[in-house]
Amino acid sequence: MFVSLKVAIYGRKSVETDKGDSIRSQLDICKDYFLRKDPNTEFVEFEDEGYSGGNTNRPDFKSLMIRAKNREFDAVGCYKIDRIARNVVDFVNIYDELNKLDIKLISVTEGFDPSTAIGKLIMMILASFAEMERENIKQRVKDSMRELAKSGKWTGGTLPFGYTTIRVTEGSKKASYLSVDNDNVDLVKEIFNIYLETGSMHKVQKWLYDEKNIKWCLSTVKNILTSPVYVMANKEIVNYLNNFGEVFGKPNGESGILTYNRRPYTNGKHRWNDKSMFYSISKHNGIIEPNLWLRTQSLQEKNKVSPRPKASQISYLTGVLKCSKCKSSMTVSHNHKNKDGSISYVYICTGRKAYGANYCDCKQVKRSILDKEIEDELNSYVNLDIEQFKEILGTALEDDGLKNRISSIKKKIESNSNKINNLVDKLSMLSNAAGAAILSKIEILTKENEVLKKDLLFAEQEQLLNSQSADVEEKYEALKQLANVLDTNEIDIKRRLLECAVKEILWNSDTGYANIVI
Repeated sequence: MFVSLKVAIYGRKSVETDKGDSIRSQLDICKDYFLRKDPNTEFVEFEDEGYSGGNTNRPDFKSLMIRAKNREFDAVGCYKIDRIARNVVDFVNIYDELNKLDIKLISVTEGFDPSTAIGKLIMMILASFAEMERENIKQRVKDSMRELAKSGKWTGGTLPFGYTTIRVTEGSKKASYLSVDNDNVDLVKEIFNIYLETGSMHKVQKWLYDEKNIKWCLSTVKNILTSPVYVMANKEIVNYLNNFGEVFGKPNGESGILTYNRRPYTNGKHRWNDKSMFYSISKHNGIIEPNLWLRTQSLQEKNKVSPRPKASQISYLTGVLKCSKCKSSMTVSHNHKNKDGSISYVYICTGRKAYGANYCDCKQVKRSILDKEIEDELNSYVNLDIEQFKEILGTALEDDGLKNRISSIKKKIESNSNKINNLVDKLSMLSNAAGAAILSKIEILTKENEVLKKDLLFAEQEQLLNSQSADVEEKYEALKQLANVLDTNEIDIKRRLLECAVKEILWNSDTGYANIVI
């Protein structure tokens, strides 16, 4: 029986430049290439509008690679190599991963076959040129940012809390600047004052939830307390910020400061403590007095502690153990020192710890008690033979709801894409005035598709994890190995085996029951 070729075709267009072929054009050219070779070729389309090729952190590209790992394609086609990656290291890693899966990567306009030595060499050279071009684009973008910084304009992004934007006409162009949101000025001031009173961001976080019903994570609180956008800039502020980057403009004791290139990226990851960021004295008014802001920074530096290791060295259950009420992770905490010198620990709900009992009333539980209960139940699985284990699990590992959700998201994306294409066709026949409403609809549908694609990526990642962990025999073997090391102090080994065998453990402090989800 003849089996048709199945090809994933990928298109990408960056926001950094308007030049180049549209994504639709890229995909159509790819289709034509493969259809000429085999009219029965089946296609799956992936497209990332507005994403840079500087790293692989792109929703549809991630989705493509997830499905490639499931060997859903025979080949991956792209318009040019730089659509896949503008970074040589990324390209080599992608090529090697696809090659291991026996999936060909084909550049249809450049016509190189990477399965041959010369084809692979030429593709590497093309990737090198793409990376050089990307570096040039980055430098031009950075130069443009510096010019914008000198003017103090708001260049977009998430608005800082306590501010809104205003549009100002400057000559023939319009520019955006920050403007104080009078409804939230007092709250910003309270946040700074409470932090200086308590010396704790966690207490500020809890106060916000208890008094204002605002649920913020600690990073949001920290961003407000450390951002120079709120300070009335004077010479002392400028001298302080010069330690971190160049400051443009002259302080007047009233205006706030905008930060540019605040969290630079390398290979899709933030570079911390980077000194390539720069600042601009803006036209917006600051909210916080300079001395108060500097005292806040000084206290924040004083309170800095070395980061804890991500994986607890006290309990192997952390990461898997969760509160059944609010679904927050349970963390292990020091309780007291016993007479014999040993230390007692308890598990506490991180949701309650962060936001208080009004958010979650889960009670703490002694580690020794909960560990024994969970280990007894884990051992009960090991006492079964493999057939009994399979019978108990039944079809629990199959998630039809997840499959239906993925299918529903795909249909919605396809429906929106068809609507966008139809609207684009209508646009060419309308006047500018009449076309404005059409453009607005296209923008709404495009944004909706961006959200849907992210949801699809997460759902497919979950499906992949389920498929990788759905081998009942592997879970059974992991549980048996775990039972053999439960009495040892090998925390990392026990954690790794537990994560292989168990999806999550939900603790209910009211019933005193731990539900182990295999």
